[in-house]
Amino acid sequence: MASICIIADTHRKHRELTIPPCDILIHCGDLCSFQEEDLQTLDDIDSWFAEAPAKHVVCIGGNHDFLIQSKEFHFKHAICLEDSGIEIEGLSIYGSPWCPDLSGFAYYATEEELIEKWRKIPSGIDILITRNPLSPPSAPAQRRLQGPPAKSNFLAADAVLAFPSVRQCGMTFGMMRTPRMLAAISFSAIMLVYSSSSAQSLTPTEKTQVSQMIEELHQKLHGSSATNNSRAVSTLQAILKSPKATSQYYMACIKELQFDAVGKRESEWREWRERNEDRVKSTEHVAALQYQAKFLLLTLAVALEEDEAAGVKKVMPLLIDYYDDLTRDFDKLEGHGQILITPALDSVFADRLKLTLTMPSLEKWIDAPLPVSAVYDEVILPHFRKEKNHSALQAAWDKRIVHESKTLKVAGRGEALGLPVDLPAGIPENIARRFGLDGRDNKREKQREDVRQKKISEEDFRKDRLPVLHWGKNRDALLHGSNAAASLRNLGRIIRENLAHSEAPNWLKELKSLATEGSNPESDNPTASKP
Repeated sequence: MASICIIADTHRKHRELTIPPCDILIHCGDLCSFQEEDLQTLDDIDSWFAEAPAKHVVCIGGNHDFLIQSKEFHFKHAICLEDSGIEIEGLSIYGSPWCPDLSGFAYYATEEELIEKWRKIPSGIDILITRNPLSPPSAPAQRRLQGPPAKSNFLAADAVLAFPSVRQCGMTFGMMRTPRMLAAISFSAIMLVYSSSSAQSLTPTEKTQVSQMIEELHQKLHGSSATNNSRAVSTLQAILKSPKATSQYYMACIKELQFDAVGKRESEWREWRERNEDRVKSTEHVAALQYQAKFLLLTLAVALEEDEAAGVKKVMPLLIDYYDDLTRDFDKLEGHGQILITPALDSVFADRLKLTLTMPSLEKWIDAPLPVSAVYDEVILPHFRKEKNHSALQAAWDKRIVHESKTLKVAGRGEALGLPVDLPAGIPENIARRFGLDGRDNKREKQREDVRQKKISEEDFRKDRLPVLHWGKNRDALLHGSNAAASLRNLGRIIRENLAHSEAPNWLKELKSLATEGSNPESDNPTASKP
């Protein structure tokens, strides 16, 4: 049997790792960070590979590894795979480093390009290395993008599959929020003992040993995650004690993450601070940051409960109070509302607190406080429907109408501090030019537009949006209340008063269905796809 050590996302901190003796050391990408000394960093990583107590070293590039993608650096002591494979110790290993939804990073590929690249992955391989998870296909042509299994909080459990025998990835994307690697959390390494005869051929004793190993690592990982999340709660509570504490912590985050971590000079930090300090410390900006931190606290409160639905129920009164306060103060946040469109786990607070590594995937929660419609469509209204609490459901609709009316405008991302929208902080200009990253591509622009709430006037809200909300409220009254006849009359009145509305034909069709078939709708969410 071959012993395999798997690491990923070391970001220049490789020398903080202790690698156990093994037959094969696998690095799943992101060896570097965005900085001008990448060639020197890669030289040092190559030397570290040579020093590692491993017979063989295999790696792929990651989204931070521009100079590996450009072929300006070649490893002497590791085999770097790029849509290619190799056989070592009787094991066939294939690596594909491409990443979706990361325009502006190395190894970026659109979903269509990624599918084409993954179609080239041969069947029958033993170990597959990618930068993000893909589903185990029944045939090579069926490979497609897919996130990790729901509620997967342990990467090693996702590594032992029927196809291929071992699959390992580096970072996990988007809102999945599963831990990337045990190494990334505690700077220790995952160790797998691999039998070339596959997991199905393990002896009963070997299966027991592997199960015990997985359970032990599972407990260690969950213990580390719970400890980190509890510390994060304490930190967030501390920084919310005063605007000054919030501002100071935010500045510390920016310095650590966007300057120190990417090797920028102290003079660059001072220059940025002098240029942005007044704006960063403004009352409006600090207020937006505090609402971001409060939302992160609510997210943590849900995550800390063993059952997510129980967590949502626990925070529901606080969540509604949060939106009462936020919408009351919304006019004061003018120019800084984009902070609250940013997913909470993409904030500098979450980044510095390592929450992207330790937070479980939440299916009944939303990623960002704004737009208001999202929290009602995905969290608040579904909760009260499930609780069969008709009066609370109707009260929630009344709250929604008030809250949406007070947040008619939300600016796009990246404007408050004059920070680049397309490029991650710290990419050197020469690398940006070399890879064509200094321009804006159409897809990224479209993605940026998609995260902006439509800007509408009060008149547009009254004529276009308010009837949609009234329809949703009375539809829920019909489906979950006790007076069906009154609810049907109210739905008819909404159509009669809004005959010129673009949704009127759809409403009439739905009203006929509700009147003839009763309360058996296709969807409980009548406003999710509306503007």
